Order: sequence, then structure tokens, then C-alpha cells
Amino acid sequence: MTDTKLNIIDNDLCLTRNGDGGILRCYKPFSKIAEFRKVAPNRIIVREDTENYDDNKSNIYCLDDNFKIVWFSDQPFNKDTFPNQIVWDKEINDNGTSWNDYVVDNINTMTCSSWKGFTVSISYKTGKIIKSLFTK
Repeated sequence: MTDTKLNIIDNDLCLTRNGDGGILRCYKPFSKIAEFRKVAPNRIIVREDTENYDDNKSNIYCLDDNFKIVWFSDQPFNKDTFPNQIVWDKEINDNGTSWNDYVVDNINTMTCSSWKGFTVSISYKTGKIIKSLFTK
């Protein structure tokens, strides 16, 4: 379906037709979607706002094209959340010496910071943390 687009409509993530904007299907989040991005076929990454979110599970997760949950990302600590924006297609650079080279390009990962002070790189494919750095 190349003639479709993902949109937030009334707090739901919806697949709509280009042109007339007709809604094909919608996904109702647990709380409120802060951001989303389709990173690969059958992979839509969602980060929900941390306000009113159940911190027993990560607020970053992956949906397939039918809006079924594929995975919840790892949490650096139990009941930790990700309040900050995702840095898409980036990975922590272990050899970084300044902010400018702190992250490097990687089309298979995203990087984000947790409430408890960790910056992590997470695999788009699995939701597993592949690199972690205490940054607070």
C-alpha cells in the first residue's frame, strides 16, 4: 500500500489513504503517542508520552503494519521510561569525545535517554538495548 500514510487522528495512530484521507485502520495507544516513525517494512516505532503511562512496560514499542505489537523495548532499569525524543538511525559512539561525535549513523538503531539517566541505543529489529551509557 504505497498510497497510504500514517497520521495521528484523535490520539489514535491511523493508516489513511493519500488523496481523500480515508481511514483504513487505527491503533489506540495506551496513553498518548509522543512520536512515531516507520523504520522498515512491518516496523513502526512508537514512543508514548510518559504522563499517565504504566511504567511497568517500556513506553517505546514496535507495531507491525497491522498494528499488532511486535516488541516493547528493554528498559535500562525496572520502571524506567523514555521522556526525551528519539534520535532516529543513530547509535552511541563508544569513542566519542564531544557532543558532535557522541552518536554515529546506524540505520538499524535509535538512541534515546531514560528518566533515570541512561542513554541507550535500541535495535529496531528486536527492541533490545545494544549500547548503554550513563549520561546524567
